[in-house]
Amino acid sequence: MAKKIEFLLFIFLLVIPISCASIRPISPEVNLMALEVDEITLSHVNMVASLRFYNPNETHLTISGLKYTLFLNDMKVSQGRTARTVEISPDGFGTMPLRISSAYWDILKFLNKTQSKEELHFFLKGTIKVRGVGVGHTFNFDKEGMIPLVHKQ
Repeated sequence: MAKKIEFLLFIFLLVIPISCASIRPISPEVNLMALEVDEITLSHVNMVASLRFYNPNETHLTISGLKYTLFLNDMKVSQGRTARTVEISPDGFGTMPLRISSAYWDILKFLNKTQSKEELHFFLKGTIKVRGVGVGHTFNFDKEGMIPLVHKQ
């Protein structure tokens, strides 16, 4: 009888980690879809970054927080965090506008690099908090590419 209990305990301890691993969601994909210069003042460049998330999971996910650093043309222009939430259906997309601001001393460098450019090289990295099946998870992300720069009229 003791051997049977030991065997059942062994099976139980073996199955729990495997089943918990299957509950862990796959990291959502993060992409910068657009960047709009909203306002240029004497102290800041204010922009709106449009982020798009893709949920590769078979269950709904909730993005519950984001910490980011954004580089444009190899220059760090902004970093911060947001607690905004985005609900994403299985195999679906969600979007989040992100207001970002760059400090005065970076404005001249930024303007010199973007003056005649219609597209910017970007690098976006950070962490994303996700709630889904089970407890919350945090994932690292980094994305790089080219993005059109839109000046608000």
